[in-house]
Amino acid sequence: MAIVAFDGTIELINRRAIATFGYQPEDIPHMDRWWVLAYPEAVYRAEVQARWLRLVGEAMAGDGEIARGEYRVTCKDGAQKTVVIFGVLLSGKAFVMFENITARKVAEEALRESEAQLREAQDIARLGRWELDLVSGHLAWSDGIFALFEANRAEFAASYQDFLALVHPDDRALVDQTYRDSVAQKAPYDIEHRLLLPDGRVKWVSEIGRTIYSGTGAPLRSVGTVQDITERKVAQERISRALQEKEVLLREIHHRVKNNLQIIHSLLNLQAKGIADSAVRALFEESRDRVNAMALIHARLYRSDDLAHIDFREYLQSLVKSIAATYNRCDVRLTVQMAPLLFDVNLGIPCGLIVNELVANSLRHAFPEGRRGTVRVGVGRADDGCYRLKVADDGIGLPANFDLSAGSSMGLKLVQILAGQLGAVMTLDTTAGTSLCFAFTAAAQLTTDKLDAAVEQK
Repeated sequence: MAIVAFDGTIELINRRAIATFGYQPEDIPHMDRWWVLAYPEAVYRAEVQARWLRLVGEAMAGDGEIARGEYRVTCKDGAQKTVVIFGVLLSGKAFVMFENITARKVAEEALRESEAQLREAQDIARLGRWELDLVSGHLAWSDGIFALFEANRAEFAASYQDFLALVHPDDRALVDQTYRDSVAQKAPYDIEHRLLLPDGRVKWVSEIGRTIYSGTGAPLRSVGTVQDITERKVAQERISRALQEKEVLLREIHHRVKNNLQIIHSLLNLQAKGIADSAVRALFEESRDRVNAMALIHARLYRSDDLAHIDFREYLQSLVKSIAATYNRCDVRLTVQMAPLLFDVNLGIPCGLIVNELVANSLRHAFPEGRRGTVRVGVGRADDGCYRLKVADDGIGLPANFDLSAGSSMGLKLVQILAGQLGAVMTLDTTAGTSLCFAFTAAAQLTTDKLDAAVEQK
């Protein structure tokens, strides 16, 4: 507080004023000195003096109270503080009081800046906030939502029903039920739905909301946000259409490859029937069966929902059934022992060819003169991530000192080539019949270029 005589002499400055501004009584003995020190900027000083004289004049003409006003005061240390100055006229003197509101003004400015940044962020994100008073029914929207909904503020009745009227008719019931379930279950909700604009355009929005309840559990108000996700939805639909088109194309490719392989299979079969030499005919039949092994994979891919992978157990069951029909060995049982397993087509084809060669070889050589037995086929994945393909029979076994790597038949050469290109470790066990195991990883890739090169090396 300060006491100022009408001639401008400052008669008293209390300790709080001194602590606030830093000026000692000897620094400001008169108002003339106060004006210069507290308001060093001439333009602002003139503005403050004019305002102060006007307020004092009004106080003198009225009840003696000097109205409150905000002023930016420069302190002795050069810092600026915002204060509210007011007072009262008594006995020819002005009793002037100060209220330091600098901290509040700083907080208000920080709040304004934060709100401006929030509005800017919401504008960038095309996000708006809403609040529904469940007692009065009044719905409050932020500027962002009015912009998003392209609604006229003057025409909007600020009610929940008016909001629902802007929702696309096909989504309206779902949006309403989702919100009502959220309130009843006291759980937040998150929903994507469409808006139907007056000009017929459609917008997609993502809406998130929750409800605040009283101590007794009664719903008081719901709050939430709405974000424009139209561009994201359009992009998703564009990608989805592109994927569907590619899926149709890929399915057609598998269909045509399957048909072409079946034609080759039929031609080889037709050619084989016209060959008198049994050895030459066997070569054609073996090639026919290899083509069939590949055709079965493309046939399954064509019918599958997953165009890149096949259920290898189902494929092997079809393959061994086809091989059994070819060799007509009712005395030999062919079994597939494995759990369902999805295989990439790049692994499926070489593994299928390996199985085709080894099962056919078992049927031709492991069970002579009507010997009965079993051929077991399966693939499993170990804990180390490696796949293990195994083909085993309980037939007569291999000749003594048999060297698999020195095998001269086309089938065994093909098996070695395929195993090499898969990066498989091949293990032969002749303890009881013949068992071949191939260990490889999913990283293996087989291409026709690699296969051709390997064949030339052999």
